[in-house]
Amino acid sequence: LEVEVDDGSLDRVEDTNLNVYGCLVCGKFFTGRGRNTHAYTHSVQCSHHVFINLHSTKIFCLPDNYEVVDSSLDDIVRALRPTFNRPEIAQLNYNTTLARDIFGVSYLPGFIGMNNLKQTDYMNCVVHALAHVSPLRDFFLEPSNYAHSKSNLVHQFGDLMCKIWSKHNYKSCVSPHELVQEVTVASKRRFVIGKQAEGVEFMTWLLNSLHQGLTKKSKTKKKGGPSVVHDVFQGEVRVTTRQRKTRAVKLKEAELALQRGEEGIDELDMAAEEEEEEDDDLQMTDWSKE
Repeated sequence: LEVEVDDGSLDRVEDTNLNVYGCLVCGKFFTGRGRNTHAYTHSVQCSHHVFINLHSTKIFCLPDNYEVVDSSLDDIVRALRPTFNRPEIAQLNYNTTLARDIFGVSYLPGFIGMNNLKQTDYMNCVVHALAHVSPLRDFFLEPSNYAHSKSNLVHQFGDLMCKIWSKHNYKSCVSPHELVQEVTVASKRRFVIGKQAEGVEFMTWLLNSLHQGLTKKSKTKKKGGPSVVHDVFQGEVRVTTRQRKTRAVKLKEAELALQRGEEGIDELDMAAEEEEEEDDDLQMTDWSKE
């Protein structure tokens, strides 16, 4: 049984994130489960009767349209929507225990592959890098932290983060197609499947979009407050200004020091020597040009 599509050829009947059901026999996605929906027609024509709601993880039997409650299907729910408690999250950086997929392939949670949906490798690199920023990862592994957010991008990023670190995956790789689909919509097709882009440019856009999606905004307060993205990546810049003394200033200081005592003689000589060295450098430069 597969819930996710394994490559870029996403077999979808309708392109939407609302009320999506996945067929647990063939892995196709459909919208709704009523009598006039594609999922209903699919169940009748193909005799595929078990569907899972990708949001609520509830499982239904079509076309009879009743909910299935069976503990034997719990592994499918864990693969689709993995959950973590705080003790598990605290041990992720120290975990060395390998997990196994349904084919017996071993993998280390957090260090698994992501399918390339035709020139989306730059997105995979950025997501993998962000998945190993511990404070950011720990935040997104607890959906309650961002349950208030109305941004689909935030929720899809959190779902993918959970799958990357899950030990209940059916395969030793995950598919980012849901996040990529939401990125395409949120970026107004700036980052799309089949078009290569710069990883740094995508990371900048993604972090800024996640920050905006996590911050609460109201009509009276246009700017949002701090977020985990702000706390993790916002740094400080220290600017140091150093004064560079010109030749005239050095000579003037040497003359003033000369008036105060013999120490000024040495300073004046040093300033004169520096002036001669600079003149020699200029002469050599002019000679080389000739």
